[in-house]
Amino acid sequence: MKNEVTGRITQVLPLERGTSQRGEWLSAKVVIEYENGRYNSTLCLECRNNRAEEFSKLRAGQKGTFYYDVTSREYNGKWYHNVNCFDWKIEGAAAPAPATAPAPGNNGAASTDGDPF
Repeated sequence: MKNEVTGRITQVLPLERGTSQRGEWLSAKVVIEYENGRYNSTLCLECRNNRAEEFSKLRAGQKGTFYYDVTSREYNGKWYHNVNCFDWKIEGAAAPAPATAPAPGNNGAASTDGDPF
């Protein structure tokens, strides 16, 4: 199941690190508040491993759209749920700057006529 929600970050929890039988892992969590009909609701989103450090750099007060999956697992007769965020778009975040292009009329190659201009 893939979902998306738009809301404002209210809390960024500390980055967690650990080691399991499969190796090292990272986990970052943020809490967002979003409109749910007449009321506001909160949702804790988790991002693990490959993008966890990037996720942990988000800041309270930022607004964005978050894309997530919900998974459940059973342990000793109890069920536990995870809301795994796999992508996000923060409003007003600066886009990466484009690569600098050579000046018009200059293809980047050195002049062959000896004139440096």
